[in-house]
Amino acid sequence: MYQANPVYVLHDPVSFRSHRLNVFQYRILSALNPDATLGQNFQSLVDKQEFQAEEESEFYDLLTSFSRLNLIVMPKQNGAKLYEQHLKMKSARRRAKVLGFLFMQIPLVKPDAFLTRTVSRVSWLFTRTFFVFWLLGMAAAGFVIVSRFSDLVQPLNGILATKNLPFLWIAFVGLKIWHELGHGYACKVFGGFVPEMGTILIAGTPAAYVDASTAWSFPERYKRLVVMCGGMFFESLVFIPGVFIWAFSSSPMLSSCAYQLVIMASLVTLLFNANPLMKFDGYFIMSELIGIQNLRPKADAQIKSMLTSTFVGVRSRPNDDSLSTKTMLVIYGISATIYKFFLVISIAIMVAIKFPLVGLGLAAFHVTTSVGTGVFKMANYLLKSK
Repeated sequence: MYQANPVYVLHDPVSFRSHRLNVFQYRILSALNPDATLGQNFQSLVDKQEFQAEEESEFYDLLTSFSRLNLIVMPKQNGAKLYEQHLKMKSARRRAKVLGFLFMQIPLVKPDAFLTRTVSRVSWLFTRTFFVFWLLGMAAAGFVIVSRFSDLVQPLNGILATKNLPFLWIAFVGLKIWHELGHGYACKVFGGFVPEMGTILIAGTPAAYVDASTAWSFPERYKRLVVMCGGMFFESLVFIPGVFIWAFSSSPMLSSCAYQLVIMASLVTLLFNANPLMKFDGYFIMSELIGIQNLRPKADAQIKSMLTSTFVGVRSRPNDDSLSTKTMLVIYGISATIYKFFLVISIAIMVAIKFPLVGLGLAAFHVTTSVGTGVFKMANYLLKSK
């Protein structure tokens, strides 16, 4: 069940990809006859009253989405539709090459066997008893932070000092590996499969990732949410002792290292992983809680529909979303765009303080690829809209 409605979860055991389809999508996929042409398939679905005769474009859009997910292989007929899909894929690959030097994903290991052997040693972390102790630990750490808040905030201005950068880099890499193990172990505790673990090079800095997508097939929502929260939960297990070491250690060096770990496991996690405005853990948690799949694409589509309808009178196809849902999607899409823009600019300014050319280049690149590309796409859409 998803959003109080039944869904089908398809899992590909070769590529380890999972796809969630609603009942209508699954019914159409099941009804396709591979020995018939696309036109014959559409007519058959019209006869079964799955589609209206004037909804042929919707039928082809659905088939194209199935093809992108590798659920079907499109035949050589209907070349115009295939060519349109080819151009989209070619454009996506071109954009990936442009950004490849900044975001390069490198699979490294197949961790499932290791996680299977060791999951029994950490499964107690996911029990209700430990959850109570975790809440008490978070409350105690929060009390220490509130009581010494000025001591926590004061050194932030110098945290990016050159002498701190090596430890910060090591702490970031180590925490992200630990974070991804949290997702992996949470998935294994509930019987999932974790086929791949690797690194994403973000501007040259390695950040770990793990494929825990089989959690989508868990029928219980709380299990899916536990897997989504597993990474941040594991980071909190570093955050809690780090707070007490920072606050009460008599060793200046140990206290300084603990302080930097606390900042990495809290501030950075809140800005990125827990933030629903960026496509990390918080985004998927929010999507799960409100019951809207592909939240950001739907928000962008709703904004595009609103702009074209308001300024040029181009009406989009009606959908079943309520006014409150459409309003929420518009607010979310605008907020996510603004947040991402100012976050990247803020990071560029911080980098520019130490490395002016790198910071300015990062800001210019982001403005060009986000604002410029967005304006071009919108203008192209408006010119071609009928």
